[in-house]
Amino acid sequence: EEEPPSSGCDYMWMTFLFKGMTFLGVVYKQCTRAKLRLLLIENLPQGFMAVVFLFQAGGSIFVGVMNLGIPTAQIVFAVLFFKTIRGYVSPWFGKKLDAAISGGNVFLEEQLRKDLAIGIRDTDGLENFKQIAPFVGTFTKTFDALKKINELSDEQVQYLQAACEVIT
Repeated sequence: EEEPPSSGCDYMWMTFLFKGMTFLGVVYKQCTRAKLRLLLIENLPQGFMAVVFLFQAGGSIFVGVMNLGIPTAQIVFAVLFFKTIRGYVSPWFGKKLDAAISGGNVFLEEQLRKDLAIGIRDTDGLENFKQIAPFVGTFTKTFDALKKINELSDEQVQYLQAACEVIT
């Protein structure tokens, strides 16, 4: 069992870091590929129709700008920052997934797998798995190759990804 931090300053820093990672986890969910698809399907047409309504029926230009500007900003943010934010949150998500697997929390494990798309057999799922797997102790104890995952071919990573799903 880990000892608590020795000073109040250490505790405050750890609390801030944890809350920061939680915040980044929420931001990550806002820029995943699934969220991007939802934004493109739902928000962008809705914003466009709000602007059309504004020109037809009149109204506040501010409302029109907000209806088009916010979805556009969300889409641009998701496209530009997805990989960067994924890199920052991968260790944190990996440790959360490891704790869920080790603790037998099947619900949390399934939720994390779904949120991270690490069980999905597409490019995003494979990239997410590559970044998160080295931080999941349950996986790295079983498969040493995961410690050097970036040196493996995509076929080898897919094999390991499937094997990791089987062992949990």
